[in-house]
Amino acid sequence: MGKTVTFEYSLGDRVRDKLTGFEGVVLSRTDYMTGCFHYGVQPEMLTAEGKQPDWEWIDGTYLEIVDDEYANDAVAGTSGGPSSNILQTR
Repeated sequence: MGKTVTFEYSLGDRVRDKLTGFEGVVLSRTDYMTGCFHYGVQPEMLTAEGKQPDWEWIDGTYLEIVDDEYANDAVAGTSGGPSSNILQTR
């Protein structure tokens, strides 16, 4: 059996990159054999064209929590799938 992975941040948490100030919502998490944890973080604002911007992958050591209450509101009642975008429903 593999070991159980414990992520520091939950899906739906609002986080900030301490180095760049980039803020967004955790939409994905990845753990590597090297022991690194990376988080897929998508900003909540739309581009000038009205589109959702691409998310950024950020090493967990650079992140800090901004708001952990977001997770319950955003994820509740959503269905999965490649076109599901919980940020546009908020």
